Amino acid sequence: MEAFYIAGSDHYRRANAQGEPDTIQKLERVVEEQEKAGNSLHTISVVFIDRVGVNRGQGDVGTSLKVDILPALPLSFSSTAARHALCKDAFCEALTWLPYSCLLEIRTSGLYIGKGECAEEM
Repeated sequence: MEAFYIAGSDHYRRANAQGEPDTIQKLERVVEEQEKAGNSLHTISVVFIDRVGVNRGQGDVGTSLKVDILPALPLSFSSTAARHALCKDAFCEALTWLPYSCLLEIRTSGLYIGKGECAEEM
């Protein structure tokens, strides 16, 4: 299996502001759990994309994971904005980057309806 985790470079950190495990530590834990369970996770690659106007805030974060950091891309999308649109059962610009097959599965299964992600919307 080849797994890819892609996020904005502001998520390139071992711990959050409260000192709790964040992206890098959580991904390392997944790899460790898979290895302990005897599951052969062939690779996990992590891609962080710089965001215009958002400071990455850290230099190199020591990790055994394969990490690539890409420069800001001329795209504008937000998973938070997409989740909010999904909670409202709306169609808007925030969903234009979401592959249609994913949108169809989310809508068909009611993935976001009445879930915790929508609590702040109510």
